[in-house]
Amino acid sequence: MPSWLLQSGWVEVIFSIIAIVVGVAVSVFVYRRQRQFKSITYRVVASNRLVSVEDAVSDSVQLVYDGDEVNDVHLLQIAILNQGNMPITRQDFEQPLSFDVGEGASILNHEIVECKPAGMGVKLATPADHKVTIDPLLLNAGDEFTFQLLLTGYDNEKSLTHAGRIVGVDRIGKSEAGSTTPFPIGPFTGWFELLAVIGITLAIGIFLLSILTGPPSPPLPSAEWLLTEMVYYFEPAELTINYPLNIWDASCTTIIKSDGELLIADETTGHNQKYELPRDNIGRLIEVQVNCPAPLIYSENTYFVLDRFESIEIGR
Repeated sequence: MPSWLLQSGWVEVIFSIIAIVVGVAVSVFVYRRQRQFKSITYRVVASNRLVSVEDAVSDSVQLVYDGDEVNDVHLLQIAILNQGNMPITRQDFEQPLSFDVGEGASILNHEIVECKPAGMGVKLATPADHKVTIDPLLLNAGDEFTFQLLLTGYDNEKSLTHAGRIVGVDRIGKSEAGSTTPFPIGPFTGWFELLAVIGITLAIGIFLLSILTGPPSPPLPSAEWLLTEMVYYFEPAELTINYPLNIWDASCTTIIKSDGELLIADETTGHNQKYELPRDNIGRLIEVQVNCPAPLIYSENTYFVLDRFESIEIGR
């Protein structure tokens, strides 16, 4: 972890941003999951030509289905799924769901091949030429059924169309083969899930890191700061320097001079410091200095500017 990240308060900033992003992402995700909606889709389970009479042998081979001569037989299976999280009732069908296999095609046979759950009571109306209609029925969330058509003259899936109007359903969509998800995943839902997992993981990691490293120490300006005051003493005495706050780990130095001569140089710590003044400097002007890396001091979890001494006392 770069030192600047720990010393400049970026940990708290990043943690706050991640917390906001995760909160928004989770809120949107939960909303999309919990909101009530209706959705019905269909998918083509199978579309296969079973048998056909090629032009080259059409004069010598005859294909008959249920007494009628046909040129080919095509198997088409379609599954219908309630992909929302609300029931679709019989009364919701303003217009029954129907499928048209296209001009030139005929429906030879139709039947229900599978229901999930069983006993749904699915009924197909008698086909009208190239169109089959599903009678209105109750479809609970996740219900699915599959019906099968035997066709002749069927071109391909491009000619397959559908119709229907259901209360609360804006359109009847086509899903990919094999998709049976009872709750649709929108284009962004998966990203919200991923973002929520990543965001929570990063938030926990940064939070633990902030606990282990403790509160960040703020950076101090590089310019040096010198605080000076002149005092006299006329007898052997003790010099007491008082500071506004405790000074710890600020790398400050207390310097005492007389006529430019260095008398004392000591590390500045604590709220006050005491020094015995030399006897041979009695009656002379004493210069008291505090030399710090910068005027801005960080102590006791707060900032303060060392712009003055609290007091300088001389006595016993």
